[in-house]
Amino acid sequence: MPPEELIGDPWYEAAHAVSAYDRAGEFDLLHDHTGPVGASIGAMSDAPTVHTLHGPFTPQTSMLYRGIAQRHWFVAISESQRSMGPPNLRWGGVVYNGIPMDRYPVCEDKEDFLFFLGRADEEKAPHLAIEAARRAGRRLVLCVTTKNEREQTYWAKVVEPLLGEDIEVRGECDQEQKPSCLLACGTPVVAWRNGSVPEVVDDGETGFVVASVKEMAAAVDRVGDLDPRVLRARPGPPPAHPIGLWIGGYQPRMLRLTGRLGDGWLPSAGYLDLADAHDGHRVIDEAARRAGRDPGEVRRVLNAGVRGPASGWAGQLARLATDYRFDTVLVSVPTGDDEDPVGFIHRLGEDAAPAARAEVG
Repeated sequence: MPPEELIGDPWYEAAHAVSAYDRAGEFDLLHDHTGPVGASIGAMSDAPTVHTLHGPFTPQTSMLYRGIAQRHWFVAISESQRSMGPPNLRWGGVVYNGIPMDRYPVCEDKEDFLFFLGRADEEKAPHLAIEAARRAGRRLVLCVTTKNEREQTYWAKVVEPLLGEDIEVRGECDQEQKPSCLLACGTPVVAWRNGSVPEVVDDGETGFVVASVKEMAAAVDRVGDLDPRVLRARPGPPPAHPIGLWIGGYQPRMLRLTGRLGDGWLPSAGYLDLADAHDGHRVIDEAARRAGRDPGEVRRVLNAGVRGPASGWAGQLARLATDYRFDTVLVSVPTGDDEDPVGFIHRLGEDAAPAARAEVG
């Protein structure tokens, strides 16, 4: 792994990703956070991969991800980000960026300044924070990053001309500085109604969500009405349903973990040789019994497709149950230019699935 100061350098990221995918056979799953470099290298690999997206979708990133949409499982860091992605991405879910709460205690004794934390670009818009702070008559501290050419150009052309004695620039904020400045530490947030802000900030409870510089300046005078301990205690977005532990592992260690703790085994036909399915079930069953569980508590679900004419789909699905012990099949829907996904779903749901259930009995 490259040193922290070199994270983001495409050459080091490429070398790091190549070395990881070169050892893919040692692992059940690779979780890739490296952006387009790692995603592109991984698309050429057969390794099961989850790719977490950490940046916004642009025309350039969307062009790439459309082309590799079915080569990875993708995870978004907000519902807003997910909604802007190409429609054919294979989503695994949304996982918000978390923090270790024990490192960030509540801080009720605040200093008298406004604080901006983020990268220096048009999306984060520190120039608007400067305008709002001056409207509110407050000192502003900027902790910003200018790591790439785009950020440096924006900073030089847009932000630097606005700097004055009322603006303090500290550069990138380190871990020692952050605890007094985060929502989790009881610091109110005033933020633009963009991206994931409405998902994270409860307007009027943990901060204020605004739509203009005028609203932002006015909200500054109201932050004293918010209780820092309420900000700390307020939970993040609740899950929409109970979160089960579904494991798509293939190697013995992950299969044993599935038997001990998992709610279900969820392999994909593209990575699992069906001839090995019974060995996988056996390892899971043995691990479940050793853990004092009924192996039947572990659901067996297969990601798979159907092939050939629709008249043969029911038989294919039934054999996955009768011959290979899968109680559920998640069928991928074809999305090519010449495909009819709506018609496919109708034929599958109205004809093939009922016939497969009847055949299994």
